Amino acid sequence: MSGTDPAGITSLVRTDSAAHATLRRGGVPETNGSAIHDGDRQAATNGHDQQHPGLPSYVIHELRTPLTSIHGYAQVLQRSLRDNPRATNALGVVVRESTRLSTMLASLSELAELQSDEEFASSSDVDVYQLVDDAIHEVERRDGGVHPIDLVGEGQARCNRSLLSQAVLHVLANAALFSPAGAPISVAVGPNGRDIAVVVSDHGIGVPTGDDERIYGPFERGSNARQNGCRGLGLGLYLAREALMRTGGQIDHWATDGGGSTFRVRVPRA
Repeated sequence: MSGTDPAGITSLVRTDSAAHATLRRGGVPETNGSAIHDGDRQAATNGHDQQHPGLPSYVIHELRTPLTSIHGYAQVLQRSLRDNPRATNALGVVVRESTRLSTMLASLSELAELQSDEEFASSSDVDVYQLVDDAIHEVERRDGGVHPIDLVGEGQARCNRSLLSQAVLHVLANAALFSPAGAPISVAVGPNGRDIAVVVSDHGIGVPTGDDERIYGPFERGSNARQNGCRGLGLGLYLAREALMRTGGQIDHWATDGGGSTFRVRVPRA
């Protein structure tokens, strides 16, 4: 998972009409040769419409309680009936789908928390490589390790660790969700002007033309998601951006060479 340099990750080049950026060993793409400054971040946060609908926290709690019981008892029965292949397969579906619902409820809970607190969060020094490594382990746990994920680089950030962790986890989970099983995901951590950046490149279905801003909206997905059989609430990238804006960060993306998408998370460098 870590310690190697995935093919092409040290020479990733972004070539679009908006910016030209190159990833070299020990660094990540720049945007028009400049860093995003704190004043720009604050202005972006103040100008962003954060009034979006979400479920009340008590509703989420009421849904989560029975779901936890269903998931737990299904696992107990699955172990008890392991000699009955038909039963274990059926219970496997229950466990898998209840896990998916739990993940959705976690996203809705996160949405409610972010909407209730729009202030900038407290900051501390964060080992970004370790944080990303932990997020990769969580994504591999969720999807059964069907996507090989490689991580290179290093960097220290000055931000809110919890919010950065949420953002990185959503971006990684998004890459896995919209990529076919077995497709590799490459992750690089490194300096980006006055920032530290996490660059996540996948070889999935990509972002359709015209959807570049819409995919960051609440309950929105790319127009190609449904036709490719991709499920989900459409909250991941919205939550990632909202979390980053509360800790002085930003997110952007471009097309991966050869197909797929590359997302870049940026937070102030320590």
